[in-house]
Amino acid sequence: GVIVNNGRDSSQNAVYARNLSFLLFAAVKVGLIVGNAGLIEFAWASLGEAAVAALGLLLAYRATGQAPFPLAARWPCMQGLLRESWPLLLSGLAVILYMRLDVVMLREMAGDRETGIYVAAVRLSEICYLLPSVIVASTFPEILGCREIDPQRYIVQLRGLYFALGWLGVAVSVPLSIFSGAIVGILYGSAFEGAAPVLAVHVWASVAVFLGMASSQHLLAEQLQGISLSRTAIGALVNII
Repeated sequence: GVIVNNGRDSSQNAVYARNLSFLLFAAVKVGLIVGNAGLIEFAWASLGEAAVAALGLLLAYRATGQAPFPLAARWPCMQGLLRESWPLLLSGLAVILYMRLDVVMLREMAGDRETGIYVAAVRLSEICYLLPSVIVASTFPEILGCREIDPQRYIVQLRGLYFALGWLGVAVSVPLSIFSGAIVGILYGSAFEGAAPVLAVHVWASVAVFLGMASSQHLLAEQLQGISLSRTAIGALVNII
């Protein structure tokens, strides 16, 4: 009800909460890098980012005026959500596998140096993934609100979201692919020049990723979580092959 009735305001509060946490701890992590901090400090920073984001989301929910304190668990509701969401849980695991397993396999196949070059390129490419996540989080609640009220408008807005994210992926990929050598040289130096051709190719995954973020929400709205699980499982298998 909160999403449907106050879609834009509620989603904006959630986006602000998450982005504030991300930006705050991005600065913290830069400070840790400059200070040559150890792995444990970065782990604490990641935990702190998640905690601050969760607190921000709670405050954003409270700001809607419909969140009583103290919050109480409703077990039947939780059980129902778990029954519907288990494909999404497995889908999330498959996403982690196909986004990180390639690094593990590459290290065994080609060694640390080639893996470092690959990871350097992938990190630059994945920075772009923040853009569609913000757009989808900001716009999809309003789109979802039209599903029952005006189905035709719902379809039109979905098409617009897919169109916008698809072309945004192209708009991001073209300059990063063309100027990959200069970008890698500026950010990493000559030691990582081998990451430039990797970035030039890998960045084109942004088109599929951007569209995938929209379709994930679309499938969830249509209660087609099984399709999400199937496609991410296939993606993980293809990556291993």
